[in-house]
Amino acid sequence: MVAGQLTNAAYIDRTTFDSIMNDSRLRCANPAPQHTGSVLRLSGVYVHATGELHLDPITRVERGAMTATNPAGGLSVVAYAAGGRRLYHVEVETPAPWESCEAADPTTGPATAATSSFYVLIPESPDGETIHRIDIVDVNTGAVVAGRSRSPNAPTARFTRTWIDGRLSGLSRVEWVAEDADNDPLTANLLYSPDAGESWLPLGVNLTGEAFEFDASSVPHSRGPQGRIRLVVSDGFNVTTVDDDEQGVMGDPTPPDVYLITPNHGFAHLEGAPIAFHAAAWDREDLMLSGGDVVWTSSVDGEL
Repeated sequence: MVAGQLTNAAYIDRTTFDSIMNDSRLRCANPAPQHTGSVLRLSGVYVHATGELHLDPITRVERGAMTATNPAGGLSVVAYAAGGRRLYHVEVETPAPWESCEAADPTTGPATAATSSFYVLIPESPDGETIHRIDIVDVNTGAVVAGRSRSPNAPTARFTRTWIDGRLSGLSRVEWVAEDADNDPLTANLLYSPDAGESWLPLGVNLTGEAFEFDASSVPHSRGPQGRIRLVVSDGFNVTTVDDDEQGVMGDPTPPDVYLITPNHGFAHLEGAPIAFHAAAWDREDLMLSGGDVVWTSSVDGEL
């Protein structure tokens, strides 16, 4: 057997197999509690050497699934009301270091990355109450390793340039104005919906300016004039969402990408011998295509 083959002759090296099977990050977690409203996304970078956690600005996700609690987790995310009353908490595992791409040291073993990503989703309004402070606590020491407090005022924002004659194609530019009465630094996520708001895709995230340029041909084509643009602005805790009043046509239709896996190019087969046809097809608008979407033809027999 040869490692890496795309056939049933392929295998996974025993060391790799054991590493994957024993990695706690790949085990099934407890089901997340049911939640139908918006959630707050807490993300950041965890530094293994110091135990520090550098948080990104908090942002909102609609219809998100909350992170399931892990009773053995090393970090506790605690949300408080204005008076300090605890509203919600969830325990999560301390991010473990991944092996880095650097060559392994024969004396110390594989090199590991200095940082790992941190990502947690909590309800925006537990039991209908507003969260005013979030602490992330080391369960073993009780130390607060990171936190956020809500400022009095949420940011305001409005679009100043979106659709040009109801369309965006080629190199495009979207502009907006965002302000905050508390003078907090602002970041923005620019989102796009090809289907009038049924689904949303990121055009740009963690933007600190008030404009973003992108190639409209690199995003899914809108379903007719149903393209919509959304701006999500965060002051670090407060989040403001602004939808553009107009809809338009985004980008241009693109054909799917098709990849022939077997038979290999140039291979010869005996007459009457069975041949396996294997292909993969992906479309920017419809994503992964099924076997029924792929048609095989022969220069001798036509459609197969």
